[in-house]
Amino acid sequence: MKFFFNPFRRQKPGFIFSPFPLSSGFLSVILLTNYAQAETHDLLSLFKAGQMTDPALNSSRAQLAANQITADIALGKLLPQINARLEVTSTDDETGNSGSRSGEIILQQSLFDPVAWYDYRAAYAESAAAKTAFSDTQQQWLLTLIRTYSNTLRAIAAQEAANADTLAFTEALHHASQRHTAGLVVKTEVLEAQAALDNAYAAAHSAKAELSLQLEILSRISSQPVTAITPFTPGLELQLPDEQQLNQWLLSDGINHPQIQQAQLEEMKMRRLNKSAAAAHFPKADFTATVQHTQGYGNNHDEGTTMILSAKITLPLLAGGSHYGEQQKTHWQALAAGHQQEESRRTVRFELRRLLRQIRYDVMNIHGRRQAIMSATSAMNATRSAHRIGTRNMVDVLNAQRTLSAAEKEFANARSDYMTHLMELKYYAGALDETDVVLMNRWFSANEH
Repeated sequence: MKFFFNPFRRQKPGFIFSPFPLSSGFLSVILLTNYAQAETHDLLSLFKAGQMTDPALNSSRAQLAANQITADIALGKLLPQINARLEVTSTDDETGNSGSRSGEIILQQSLFDPVAWYDYRAAYAESAAAKTAFSDTQQQWLLTLIRTYSNTLRAIAAQEAANADTLAFTEALHHASQRHTAGLVVKTEVLEAQAALDNAYAAAHSAKAELSLQLEILSRISSQPVTAITPFTPGLELQLPDEQQLNQWLLSDGINHPQIQQAQLEEMKMRRLNKSAAAAHFPKADFTATVQHTQGYGNNHDEGTTMILSAKITLPLLAGGSHYGEQQKTHWQALAAGHQQEESRRTVRFELRRLLRQIRYDVMNIHGRRQAIMSATSAMNATRSAHRIGTRNMVDVLNAQRTLSAAEKEFANARSDYMTHLMELKYYAGALDETDVVLMNRWFSANEH
């Protein structure tokens, strides 16, 4: 990702008319903007706070540790097995009391066990799949954090637009009331200004509620109270990543995406389990070495040490059809896993192409929205001047203010869209990690307000 700065800075809409003493409307706006005075959090601080405390991540991390032991458990069936046995017997009959103490050590080693071998290979694939599943959980959590941060920025933009309208419409109502008292305008202008102000109040409170909700979601993700976040840096210009990098992500066809890798490993696991089920018809060979020591007491004075070496070959002949049924079941499960892998590939391939087109549109949209702000600012200034000389009415002034506030909000939304879509593109390319958080964090500044 590249970062560009230019001298262009968004200008906040100014007052339409000359200042006047604060009214209740201004006090409401001040209350609505108190979040700017609170301690702010940037994207990187939220990421660091949440990555080790989020319960979903910790659960996935613990599940990964558990699943990685699966291969070790399966491998144990192929390694030597050693058991010890101690036996004490006592006999009391006509000849008196006698007994013996015996102990033995038994070593067993599988010489040929295809079922255990394929079970181990399947467990190894399952352990590898657990790693990709954890990687996918991490990336999805990070993507959720970025999306929520983006939605919070949208809520801030909506609140700023509503606050700007409230300030402007409050002053417009005050000025219209003064002109109506002086007999310069009809009552209609006062009513129109009042209606516009009422709508702006409603929009401001709605935006405040949405912002509060998004901050609460960020608090849940980061496991700490979040009352304010850092907005986009003034003058930040967002452009597409390097075209060569985009082509590499596109040509990769999502091969690095964890869900595709997980689907591949799941198919591999089921195919090995199918081989394991087929191997149940094969012979099995085991070697056993036993060392036994016996010592008698009482009337029994026998004592000796015996070593027994044996090799056993077992050939299953009939198991009621269970082996064949298991083989058929795993065969169809392997086919289902293969189809699921193809479905994952198609989904990732579609998302890569869709998001690539989307972020290209986002860049053009950002440039267009920036130009719209400049045009709306010029139009508002012209309308305000025309209203002063009587060639435009109050409705024209109010509409010009709405247009400018909407342009400001849409510009902020366009940048938030680009932020989200770019990270989604990296997610489907399998390239999303902590480095992206560090780089993206440079987009934000605490000095905006």
